[in-house]
Amino acid sequence: MPRRIVDVLMPVAVDQVYSYRVPEGLDLAPGDVVTAQLGARATSGVVWAENDTPNPRFDNRLKDIDAKLDIPPLRSELRKFVDWVADYTLSSRGMVLRMCLRRGEHLGPRARRWACGWSATRPSV
Repeated sequence: MPRRIVDVLMPVAVDQVYSYRVPEGLDLAPGDVVTAQLGARATSGVVWAENDTPNPRFDNRLKDIDAKLDIPPLRSELRKFVDWVADYTLSSRGMVLRMCLRRGEHLGPRARRWACGWSATRPSV
């Protein structure tokens, strides 16, 4: 049985997705946030689509997804918005995704996450 392949968009300055093999028993769907090896380091990314027609010449070079992160998946509307913003601003999809995945640690513990960014609830002084 052939292994399942998914395309993952990484939050890096490129406009392409990377194909990865899905390990046995790992249930993935588009929008799931995963970790995978990108070069020499593990990076978080988002499953962008199923790859139903992978190039068989590259099968021996594909890496496996490391893990699925236990956070809510990106909805299809947000993924379409990332594509639209990248097209409209002539930016790479990876960098637009990076904005959406920012953690907001510089905003402090009282930050609330919104759809594609952060909103801070600042304490009154």
